[in-house]
Amino acid sequence: MQFLFSRRFQHFRTTYDAGNLRIAAEQAGVSQPALSKSIKDLENHMSARLFERTSRGVIPTKAGRVLNRHLLNMEQQARYAEIEVGGLLQGRGGSIRLGAGLVWAQSLVPHALAEFHQKFPNVRLEVSNAISNILVPMLIQGTLDLIVCELTETELPDEFQIGTSWTTRRCPWVRSGHPLTRKPEISWQELAEFGWVGHASDRNLKEKIAAKYRQIGCRSPQIVMETSSLSSMMQIISDTDLIAVLADQLESDALSRNLVRLPISEDGWNMESAVMFRSEVGDIKPFRWLIDELSQ
Repeated sequence: MQFLFSRRFQHFRTTYDAGNLRIAAEQAGVSQPALSKSIKDLENHMSARLFERTSRGVIPTKAGRVLNRHLLNMEQQARYAEIEVGGLLQGRGGSIRLGAGLVWAQSLVPHALAEFHQKFPNVRLEVSNAISNILVPMLIQGTLDLIVCELTETELPDEFQIGTSWTTRRCPWVRSGHPLTRKPEISWQELAEFGWVGHASDRNLKEKIAAKYRQIGCRSPQIVMETSSLSSMMQIISDTDLIAVLADQLESDALSRNLVRLPISEDGWNMESAVMFRSEVGDIKPFRWLIDELSQ
C-alpha cells in the first residue's frame, strides 16, 4: 500500500534504512540531489532536522527516529488493512511475516509452510530464521507479525499474545565412535573434558549449562567453536570429538549423520517454546491457521 504514503515519506524510510544518500537514491530510483531535496522538504514540513550528515553517510536524529517509528506503525497498519480489505480472511491475497527459531525452522516450520501454501496459495509468506533473542525484538518492533521460538524473559507489551507453550528436550550429541559412546555412564565432569560447539548467539542455553556446572561445583565446558547454522553444527560434531546440545526435533537429521545421543539426563536445559503474535492478527483466517498449526 505504498500509494497511501507520500513519496517524501518513502524517501525518508529508504534513507533511514540505507544510512547513505547515494545508496538510498539508487534504491529509490532517483538522483541524489532529488533525494536530498525531498528529505530537505520533509524536514522543513516537520520543522525538525531528521538526519545528521557525516563523512560516512547520514545518522537519524531523535526526531528522525520518532518519525521512523510512527511510519513503521503506519505501514504495518496499512498492510493489515490491505490484508483484510483484500480478502485475506478468505485467503485470497496479502502477506504474512513469520519468524522461526532455528530448531523450528529446520523441523516444524517447513512442513507447516507446505500445508499453508496448499491451503492459502495466494498468500505470500516472508520467513525469517533466527534465535529468540533476535526474533522477539523484531516482533515488538513490528517487522514480524508472529514468531515461533523459545520463550525469553523479555516481557511482551499488552498488544501481543503468547499461545500455548510446550517443552522440548535437549541433550548432548556426539559422533558415532566418540570416546564417550563407549562408556555405560557419563558424568558431567567427563562432558567438560571435551570441547563444545554452540550457537553464536544462544545466551539462554549457555547460561543454563554454566548454571548446571556451578551447581555441581565443576568447571564449565569450553565452547571452542560457534556457528549460526544447526546444519553446520551437526556437521562439525560428526567430524570432530566436540559435543553439541541438540533438540529432540532434530533427532532424525542427527541420526542421518551418524550422531549419537549421550546417555545423560538433565531437565535444566530443556527449551520452553510458544507461538507469539500481535493480537490484531489472531482472528484473520490464515494467521489463525498458522498459529494453531505451529502450536505443538
